[in-house]
Amino acid sequence: MDRKREFLEALLGVLIVLAVLMVFVEEGALAAGASWPLRRALALVSALLDGIFTVELAIFFARAFSEGRLRTWFFKEYGWLEAVATLPLIILVSGPFVFSLSTGIFPAAPLSGNLGGARLLRSLRVLRSLRLLRLVRFATPGVTGSKSAAANISRAAFLALTAAVVAPLIFDTAAVFGLAPDSRAAFTERRRTTLAALESRRGVDGAEAAALVDPDLLLVRDGGTVVYTRHSAAGFKSLYDPDTIGLLEGESSLEAYYDLSAENRALAVSSLSSACTALAVLLFVLIGYGRFFAAGVVRPISTSIAVIRGDRRGILFPPPGRESEEPFILAREIEKLSESRRTEDPIAEPDCPHDFPKPRISDTDTSPTCREEFEALLRNDSGAGDDR
Repeated sequence: MDRKREFLEALLGVLIVLAVLMVFVEEGALAAGASWPLRRALALVSALLDGIFTVELAIFFARAFSEGRLRTWFFKEYGWLEAVATLPLIILVSGPFVFSLSTGIFPAAPLSGNLGGARLLRSLRVLRSLRLLRLVRFATPGVTGSKSAAANISRAAFLALTAAVVAPLIFDTAAVFGLAPDSRAAFTERRRTTLAALESRRGVDGAEAAALVDPDLLLVRDGGTVVYTRHSAAGFKSLYDPDTIGLLEGESSLEAYYDLSAENRALAVSSLSSACTALAVLLFVLIGYGRFFAAGVVRPISTSIAVIRGDRRGILFPPPGRESEEPFILAREIEKLSESRRTEDPIAEPDCPHDFPKPRISDTDTSPTCREEFEALLRNDSGAGDDR
């Protein structure tokens, strides 16, 4: 059973790394202007991974619910984190993509209302990076050798990665609703200007004049009638991908279709930057802070435990520049206390060389345990200090 569980955890770890890697591959392909067949295949792989994690989330939820530990799983075992990294993607990104692919219906991206709202959906892909925290929780105890260090490093990684992922989403959401500056407002402003020109001068002449000024204007339809088109139907099919055409609706049934290729590339670069930042922050915490913190916790505590147990072979070597930190000071003081007791009676051998506490031989044995001997030493030392 343990081997099966270890295999499943290892398999899920590989899938987590692959899902995060697909964020970089998808956005990199779009930023580089890759063809639609390649990007469609990459999106299918990401959708499959999202489906696997959705099934896993459902299994964990059902098991926790049946065992009556739903609250514990959701809050203490980071079930909510799995939900945040899974549900928005399957509902808003992968689900609609699979539906469109299966039906062959790829509607033009709506640009009316809150212009750029589709940008938030693309930014949601970065949420896949949060799954890396699951690997951190499993890996840090074995790497650091200390449960205390592992717990603190996991908390630091959680805060750092969550902030790096959520902060760009907050700013994108604020920009969508006009509450923050939008770095891609130039695209929106140009479309609004073109639409205003089309509304002020209806008909074929006005549409052709607007198309000369705005190279992204592809097609204009007024009252259901096409009054301007830049390409034929075959040309649109060969030149443009399903996700590169946007629709902006005006007043009186005026519809303008735009080429979104340039904006999509800009959005992909932005998402790629956010993903790189999140990964860099996580690696910084694990490599830099992780080793630094572990060295300050594991080594002095391990040395102190060894001294208390009577193991005189442990020697504490603090990392350079860290001798004044409290854990190392405490460890050295414990070593000094043990050394002073050995100096008072250098011939006596330790009663408790390694085993702690020392068991009694029988119920009639009244010899003190190792813990009792150490506590007596501390009391005697304290009393001597008071006499002084």
